[in-house]
Amino acid sequence: MLQGLSLDELATEIQEQTQLKQDFAVESQQIQMTPQGDRLLVPKLGLDLLVNDMAHRQMGASMKIHRKYYLQMLHNAPDLLATNVNYWLQRQGQRTHVLRTMEGTARAFLGGGYGIVDHEHLLLPLLLKLRELDDDLEVLSTGLTENRLFLKLAFPKLEGEIRKGDVIRSGVTICNSETGLGGLNTFQANFRLACTNGMTRMEKGMRFSIRHSGQRHELGEILDPDLAADKVQRFLEHFNEARDEAAFQRTLEQMRRATQQSVEVSADVLLENARQHFGLTLDEQKNALENILMEEDLTQYGLMNAFTATAKQVHSYARASELEAMGSKILNLSRF
Repeated sequence: MLQGLSLDELATEIQEQTQLKQDFAVESQQIQMTPQGDRLLVPKLGLDLLVNDMAHRQMGASMKIHRKYYLQMLHNAPDLLATNVNYWLQRQGQRTHVLRTMEGTARAFLGGGYGIVDHEHLLLPLLLKLRELDDDLEVLSTGLTENRLFLKLAFPKLEGEIRKGDVIRSGVTICNSETGLGGLNTFQANFRLACTNGMTRMEKGMRFSIRHSGQRHELGEILDPDLAADKVQRFLEHFNEARDEAAFQRTLEQMRRATQQSVEVSADVLLENARQHFGLTLDEQKNALENILMEEDLTQYGLMNAFTATAKQVHSYARASELEAMGSKILNLSRF
C-alpha cells in the first residue's frame, strides 16, 4: 500500500484545512451560476465562489441533468449550462442546500439535511483511542485527498498463514468524506506481510457506517455542526469491536480456498477481462499482469494479490484504496 502521510503530517494538514473551511445553508433561489459556468454567486451572503468538479457533479445530480450532458455544456457551452442551472435553481425555490467551501471554492453542494462530521472532529478522539490501544494496534498508512480521509490500521497480534510463510494480518481501514462521498466508515482489512499489500473489504457485513445526516441547518453560515460529537462517539464505541477474530478466520479460510482455484485462461486474457469488468486503466492492467507473472501464481489468490500490489504502483492515494477494495471483490468471485 502507499505510505501516505505520517500521523503528525496528517494532523497538521487537517488543522491547516480547518482554518480555511466555511459552510453555508443556502436556499436554491439565492444561488446564481455565472455565464462562464465556473462560479457560483450568493449575493445575500456576499459569496463569489469557484466551483470544483465535485460541486459540479452534485449540482447536476440535484437538478437531474445527465452527467455527460452537464460536462458537454460546461466545456462547450457554459452559458447554456448557466441558463439550465439557474432555471432549475429558481424552480427549486426555498429548497435548502449545504454549500461547503474552502479558500473561495465551492467543494460540495449537498442536501439541507447533511450532517457535518469533519476530519478534525474525528482525529483527536481517534488519536486518543490509538494511544489507549498502544501495542494492540499499528498505524500502517494514512492519506488525505480532496474528498476523503483514510487511515489503515493493523492488529499485530491477530494474524495467520495462507501458505507456509505467507502471513496475513488483520486490520481496519477508516474512511471519512467531507464532501458527500460516503459517511464515516470502518471496513475490515487484511495486510500481507511479505509484500505490504493491503486489501479493504467493503462488502456488506464487513463494514460499519455512520451516515452524514442530521437536522436541517438555519440559513446562513454554519458555525457549530450538529451531532458531530455524538456520531464520533458512536463510531469509537463500534471501533472497540473492530478486532473481529471470527471474521478474520473466515477470511483466512476464504483465501486458502482461493489458492486452490486455478484460472483456466491465460494471464493476459484474464487481465483484459478484469480491466473491462473492474475499470482498470491500461497502465494498471499492464502492472497487474507483470505482478501476477512475477508471482507465478495463476490462481484466484494470485489475481487478488496482483491487484493489491498494483495499488502500490499508482500515485493517487484514493485510486490505490480503490484497487485494494477490488482485491476483495476478486476474492468473492465465484467464477472467472
